[in-house]
Amino acid sequence: MAKNLCKEKFINTPNKDTDSKELNGKRTGKSLTVFISYSWDSKDHKKWVKKLADDLQKLGVEALLDQYQLAGTPLNTFMNDGINMADKVLIIGTPEYKNKAESHKGGTNTEDQIINIHITRNYNDPKFIPILRSGTFETSFTDLVGNRKGFDFTDDLLYNDTLEDLFQNLSSRNNSTRKKLTSSSQETYQKNRHKLRDLFVSIYIPYFTNLFNKLEISNYKYWSYMIAVSGEMEISYKKYFELKDFIDFCDSCQNHTEFKEYYNLTMCLQEVLKDMFKIFDLHSVMIGKEGFRYHKYYKDHPWDPELNPIEEKEYEDEILLMGDLVFEFTRIANLLLERIRIYEPSFMAQYGILTIKDSPNPKSQIVYKPQEKSDSPYPGLLPFLNKKMTRTHHYKEVDLYNSLKMKLNLSDIEYVHNNDQINSRQKKNY
Repeated sequence: MAKNLCKEKFINTPNKDTDSKELNGKRTGKSLTVFISYSWDSKDHKKWVKKLADDLQKLGVEALLDQYQLAGTPLNTFMNDGINMADKVLIIGTPEYKNKAESHKGGTNTEDQIINIHITRNYNDPKFIPILRSGTFETSFTDLVGNRKGFDFTDDLLYNDTLEDLFQNLSSRNNSTRKKLTSSSQETYQKNRHKLRDLFVSIYIPYFTNLFNKLEISNYKYWSYMIAVSGEMEISYKKYFELKDFIDFCDSCQNHTEFKEYYNLTMCLQEVLKDMFKIFDLHSVMIGKEGFRYHKYYKDHPWDPELNPIEEKEYEDEILLMGDLVFEFTRIANLLLERIRIYEPSFMAQYGILTIKDSPNPKSQIVYKPQEKSDSPYPGLLPFLNKKMTRTHHYKEVDLYNSLKMKLNLSDIEYVHNNDQINSRQKKNY
């Protein structure tokens, strides 16, 4: 019933009977529902994608394609619901598709985000099938998709043979990834989904709008650079108190049963920011009207050939650790943005994702990529010293465990207890 309801709601498909069809002389029956994800590379490419959809329709496969939609159809809703309802998702890969997905532009990026969420939640689900149209699997798909078994449609002379292979794969009974829903259960699913979206929009969108505004999201890559990359670790007065306010505002996030993941991610952000300030406030000093800077405390006493090198090394490691905490904060914030846009695709869409500049050059930046999302909750400050080395982007390993325990008065027993509380809230949502 999922595909029938989807057809009634979204699709203006070519007429086709429901009897079995023939492919190279072989009889076929009704098959699965597939959603087709692709980029609008050119008119010829769009025609080829439509031909593939038409051919699948003739074979009894229900194809969900944006080109079948009536004018006025909300495409973000079509993409989100279509991917969720479909039994399979065919991802038409081209170098331009990968470029748009990784540069976070347009509908291709929206579909890519939804697909990434599904894959990260259930990596072994064979629902997502790469269809190579041009380039290679490495150059035409994002990493999460390109390493899956797919079909090579780059040679038009082999189109019919490859189409048959694809159809046989789709129609294989053992390859079905979804149970067919009854009419009543599908209606219940839709009603509940719309209720959840309305609830999320009314409760969480105003809250998260205020939360991200406190990050000055439009200027994020500049102020984060001053903390994470510049080597000086500076924060303006305005940003210092905005981030302190951000920490307090996290406490007002509602912990609704249906949206625990959003609460947990918010708590993660709060914990990372708290730990950043634990370090920064150890040795921050005012620098005129500009703000605060992390003080080179190893210069505060006469040169000691034994003490000074140790303190200078600790200072440098603390600078690097602060940078890694900013990277971690950015990963979690982007993951939260991605989740929010499931229910509200337009949420702060004009800003895309959060990035960090890697030099004062306005054109230079560290680009956050989907695979850089944390694969586990933020573990707390001391465990993060080791955990940070598993992240895609990080500074070198630092030796600060004993130093931070002493400076911040962290007890192993008390710390583990607090960390367990953090993990118990978060670990199921990554």
